[in-house]
Amino acid sequence: MLDILKFFIAPGATVTSTNITNVNNNKDLLDLLRQAINNVQLIGIPDEDKANLNDDLEIIIEQVSSGSPKKTRILKALEGIKKFMSELSMKLAVTQAASAVTGFDWHALIKSIELFVCNL
Repeated sequence: MLDILKFFIAPGATVTSTNITNVNNNKDLLDLLRQAINNVQLIGIPDEDKANLNDDLEIIIEQVSSGSPKKTRILKALEGIKKFMSELSMKLAVTQAASAVTGFDWHALIKSIELFVCNL
């Protein structure tokens, strides 16, 4: 592999690689996650379900805040959030949409987490 790189890089040239994490997007995602945690208490679900959802949200907060987030931990927590949304949506389908009940856009949160994972 190194020999291939020598072929494409001129002798004496300097190669600089910069990995930039978009702090604003991470901050926005962290804000969304914190809002979600606050909204969990407003949802009329059993305490065990609230605890599981909070755990998933807190795992993602930890990973987004980490210098080296673990994609598999985020994806596992994201699956828990998606499962919650799926179950909640089915229960609320007859009456109202989930966002109207909680005042929080869970689908936007899921999309933001997915975008973060894609950029890892």
